[in-house]
Amino acid sequence: MSDLENNAQEKGTKKRPYNLREKKEKDAAYRSLIRPELADELYDKILNIVVVQKKYRDADYSAKDLAKELQTNTRYLSAVVNSRFGMNYSCLLNEYRVKEAQHLLTDKRYADKNVEEISTMVGFANRQSFYAAFYKNVGETPNGYRKRHAEKEAKKKQKTIDIKEVRLSPNIDTNDLKTKVNAARKFLSKGDRVKVTLRFRGREMAHMASSRHVLDDFAELLADVATVEKAPKIEGRSMTMFLSEKR
Repeated sequence: MSDLENNAQEKGTKKRPYNLREKKEKDAAYRSLIRPELADELYDKILNIVVVQKKYRDADYSAKDLAKELQTNTRYLSAVVNSRFGMNYSCLLNEYRVKEAQHLLTDKRYADKNVEEISTMVGFANRQSFYAAFYKNVGETPNGYRKRHAEKEAKKKQKTIDIKEVRLSPNIDTNDLKTKVNAARKFLSKGDRVKVTLRFRGREMAHMASSRHVLDDFAELLADVATVEKAPKIEGRSMTMFLSEKR
C-alpha cells in the first residue's frame, strides 16, 4: 500500500473528540407512515413540552415518558422528531440543554457555578455526556467556551486611552491660554491623557527654566478635573508635562 493510500486511510479512521461520530443520513421507512396533520400536531406539542415547559432539564425524562404524555407511541414520536427536527430524541433534548448551558456559562449570576453544576442544572446525567453534546453543538468544550467569552467581555471593557497634545508658547496671552485649557478639559473628560508642550524658539531658549510657571498655571486652571501625572521636564527645545483625569 502506498503512502498516499495510508494517509487517506488514517484520515478516514481519525477519531473525533468524545467518541463523536459523523452524522449519517438514514431513510427510515416509518417516517412516511405518519399523517402530515398528526405530525404537525405532535410537533407543536413536543415544542411546548420540551422547550416551553423545559422538560429537557429532567435527566430522566425519556422518549417513552414524552410519548405517554402525548398519548402516542415511541415509534410515531421518533418519526415526528426525525422528520420535523432532523435529529433523534436524545439530540433534540441535548440541543436545548446546550443552548441553556451556553447562557448559564456566560451569565454573571452563575459565575460561582462550575461546569459540572451547570451540566446538572440543564439536565445532563453526567459530565461525559455534557462535554460530548456541548462539543458536538458548539465546537469547543464548556470550559473553553466560558473562558473565551470572559476574555471577549474583558477586552470590551478595556478602554483605549489616547494621549492628546496641547501646545503652548512662553508668551501665550490670556485668551489663548483659556482656549487651550478648555481643549484640555474636553480631552480629560473623555478619559484621555493630555501632554502639555511648552515650545521655545530662538532667544526664548535662554529662559526655559523661568518659563515653567506657564505649565504650572495651566495645571492649576485644571486642578478641579486633572492631576499632574508627570511634572514639567525639559526635552530638547520643549518643556513637557502630562495630565490625567482626576479619579
